[in-house]
Amino acid sequence: GSGATNERMRVLATGPAVYNSTTPFAGDVFSVYGTGYTGAINALGTFAVNGYVGANGIGVYGESNSATTNTGYGVWGTLLGTQTPANSASIGVLGSNNTAPQGAGVTAATAYGVYGQATGAAGTALTVGTFGRAFSTSGSAYGVYGVTNSNAGGIGVVGLATATSGAATGVYGQTASATGLAVRGVNTHASGTGGLFSGNNLGGSYLTIGSGAAATGDRVGLYALGTSTAAAGQGVGVVGVGNNSTTTIYIPTTGAGVVGVGQYYGVMGFATTTVNTDPLNNNGANGTSASAGGYFEVQSGGTAQTWAYVAVRDNTATLRKIIGPGTVNTIVPDVNGKLVTMSAPEAPENFFQDYGTGQLVNGRAHITLDPIFAKNIVVNQEHPLRVFIQLEGDCKGVYVTNKTQYGFDVIELNGGTSNVPFTWMVTANRADEVNPDGTIAKYSAERFVPAPLPVSKNKLEVKEVPRTPESDYEVKVPNVSVPATKEELAKNNK
Repeated sequence: GSGATNERMRVLATGPAVYNSTTPFAGDVFSVYGTGYTGAINALGTFAVNGYVGANGIGVYGESNSATTNTGYGVWGTLLGTQTPANSASIGVLGSNNTAPQGAGVTAATAYGVYGQATGAAGTALTVGTFGRAFSTSGSAYGVYGVTNSNAGGIGVVGLATATSGAATGVYGQTASATGLAVRGVNTHASGTGGLFSGNNLGGSYLTIGSGAAATGDRVGLYALGTSTAAAGQGVGVVGVGNNSTTTIYIPTTGAGVVGVGQYYGVMGFATTTVNTDPLNNNGANGTSASAGGYFEVQSGGTAQTWAYVAVRDNTATLRKIIGPGTVNTIVPDVNGKLVTMSAPEAPENFFQDYGTGQLVNGRAHITLDPIFAKNIVVNQEHPLRVFIQLEGDCKGVYVTNKTQYGFDVIELNGGTSNVPFTWMVTANRADEVNPDGTIAKYSAERFVPAPLPVSKNKLEVKEVPRTPESDYEVKVPNVSVPATKEELAKNNK
């Protein structure tokens, strides 16, 4: 400025007043120029305007009664300049609260560094209490940035929707970039959790080793929906990848509820109870009572067509790898290289089988069963050893005797003394087994035992939240125009 060195304040004939300068900006009623700003006459200080007040007062208050055709600002702060030096910060508006809030629970006080409130009337327009925007087109630009140093449940940013009905949202994030993220949560601790989500008015749970996200719900912890129905690649609800796999991820072209990828296990299922189905109760609720590592079902109109339990405790602690309707199959190539199906034989009892060869010596032979096979079968009056002999030479015929858990004798009929070879096959009931919890899996007693039906199911309602003009924030937010400089603001106010 060109004022005298001892000049402090100038009141213009038109009414505006300016402190520590000669000419205010157009539109300024009262302005103060601090040290270092263009136009300042003297170095009086770097805090241009300060307001101090006692209890129940307001240090600085701003209000705008903007007309419907203008954009009004109650308080506006901007920081000009060409750059911010390294290891420093440029702040347009800074709010600080150094009080210690008193009380606890519902009586607790709240200390605000910055508080924004909007009481716009109901309608389709967007009402914003606090708005943050970063105009930078490169680098790490933040519209709103929150930090807490509290190690007792501190929160950097809080969003609350207090309405008890309607589609109220506590925090909403949106991006128009294909590689952008609408919401991103990062925990920089080696055992940190990226995000915690809780529903049904519950507290949250998380793994102490950390995870990308932790979700807690009463009946459903996490719900994920893949909406694509395109023939070239339909929707997948969840894709889970383990072992830091960086290979290409494949999903079925028909879509899937869950796709699991891992170097060792794609999907694992655990049942932490030891509930058994009831062999005397063959109904739908019976299957629900079973403990199983996994359950799979094909439905038609909500009715099970086929189902399979995997790793299930069935019929009073009997253990089964897989049980369900249908057949047990494998796939092999035919003579033309086309893949075809082969089916496994199944029986009403639990049998083990073994095969071997032997030879009569002077009309007699003893076959000793493999000790591993013998250890895992039961042979007694109720469960005899079944032996089948196929002669491979001319003799008077043979019979089998002295059958035990460990072997049997083959003797030629009518005192014959032949030396012919033969092939044998044995079938025996599987021996019972002691489970790790001390219960007994009674394999030997089973014959056409009741089977578990499909599990009982509860139908859950799915409600879609549509993207309508009323809820599409992308349409409304760009309409908020913030002048880049004070000169531009003055131009707009003319």
